[in-house]
Amino acid sequence: MPFYSVRTYEQTLPFYIGRTLMLVEFADELEFGLEQEPNLWVPMLAEFEQLWASHDDAFAVMHPDTYRELSRHGLQMETIASDPRRVVVRKK
Repeated sequence: MPFYSVRTYEQTLPFYIGRTLMLVEFADELEFGLEQEPNLWVPMLAEFEQLWASHDDAFAVMHPDTYRELSRHGLQMETIASDPRRVVVRKK
């Protein structure tokens, strides 16, 4: 099941969940690695929205402002957990 990190990257999250994250509109210090494995990167939010719609089940982590933006776009998401800095969602 895919797990996306949208416009952010929590350094410890892959370790704690035991899986690789697919980065969306975020490269920063991971740019070199993403050039080596471009299949782990979604460069545009619109592309992520299409991918999200194509999945039966998926997870994503993002900042609250990104969550609000995607909600306005009608993305089907169920909030699993949230705090002031991040929201974790699952595809509905």
